Amino acid sequence: MYNKYIKEKEIKPVANNTAQPSITAFVATGEANTDRGSEHRNVYARGHPRQTMLADSIVQNMIIGCNLPVSLVDHPKFRKVFFDFDSKFSMPCRQTVTSSMIPKYLKVRKEHLIEHLKEVHYVSLTADAWTDRRAHAFLGVTVHTFLNGEVKSQLLAFRSFGGSHTGPRIADEMEAIIAEFALHGKVRYVVTDNASNMKRAMCILFSDMATKQDDSDSIDGYFDDASLWTDVEYYYYYYCDAMCFCGTSGISVGAELNIWVLIFFFVFR
Repeated sequence: MYNKYIKEKEIKPVANNTAQPSITAFVATGEANTDRGSEHRNVYARGHPRQTMLADSIVQNMIIGCNLPVSLVDHPKFRKVFFDFDSKFSMPCRQTVTSSMIPKYLKVRKEHLIEHLKEVHYVSLTADAWTDRRAHAFLGVTVHTFLNGEVKSQLLAFRSFGGSHTGPRIADEMEAIIAEFALHGKVRYVVTDNASNMKRAMCILFSDMATKQDDSDSIDGYFDDASLWTDVEYYYYYYCDAMCFCGTSGISVGAELNIWVLIFFFVFR
């Protein structure tokens, strides 16, 4: 039976199926490809003012300002919206946004923050380290101060923090952040949760900051009672209020504004 089938197949010609779609039908067209085929349509030049304005607005106002995912710029429907809005606009891809545009904005923002912090005499910090559901660890630090009578709160650092969350490692990272933003001698209070590693980190951090003061500076002018540093265990109890070990796993800046007012009342008393 099989041999008979083979012979009939060799003799019978294969009929051409005129309804068979061409290979181009398998390529995405229309709305999904309106922005990709920029070489076939009239588009703005890379440095064109409108091209730059729209690209910057998408990243700064939508992705950063609205906390939307970077992958949004690769979504076909999102691209179609901007194609209908302005067919000459060429949407930046996700790789361009993450590797070029966002780092550029971050650099400018960091420079502005450093200039702002140069104008203040004292600051307070919040700090927290945590691990998300995917086992990615992070350390976040915010800075709070008064400028011209107004409370100012800014994100100072938000970075990956792999490895064990020990007190010395947290203290080293905090010390690096303080040095990066030229805050030595300005940090008066730090708000954290009441975890033992955070308490240990703050003891190490404030002890290191005290030892780095100039020889001409009196340590008695920096701490209420410098002799307490000879007994770390006693320091936990004495400086509990100064460090504000809050019993929370995550610190909300908005919810802590009343605490900042009280903190700065004592700073500037």
